[in-house]
Amino acid sequence: MTLEKPVHYSHTHQPQPFKNPGVAAVLSFFLPGLGQIYNGQILWGIIVMIVVMPLTALIAFFMVPQAAQYAVVGAVFIPFLLPVVVWIGNVVSAYKTAEHFNRKRYMTRDDA
Repeated sequence: MTLEKPVHYSHTHQPQPFKNPGVAAVLSFFLPGLGQIYNGQILWGIIVMIVVMPLTALIAFFMVPQAAQYAVVGAVFIPFLLPVVVWIGNVVSAYKTAEHFNRKRYMTRDDA
């Protein structure tokens, strides 16, 4: 009879599952900031939601009726450009962050 050393599992360090970059990008596409929350960047995701969504709503509420009344296309296009650029950047950022998370997790995993 041999006595083997018991295996001890640390409950303080649980490996997180890999993140799917496609899921992160799709979540951010439909709701800016949600992909960051999925990736674990909760504070950054909430900040994006708090800034981008109200900004877009305010621009739509105040600028679209004015442009329709005066037929000024540039008055709507330019203010909408900033939220669109931020939104696209948010989608790309969510995708790349998920890839980075997976790469970092793969390099530091100790279950091999």
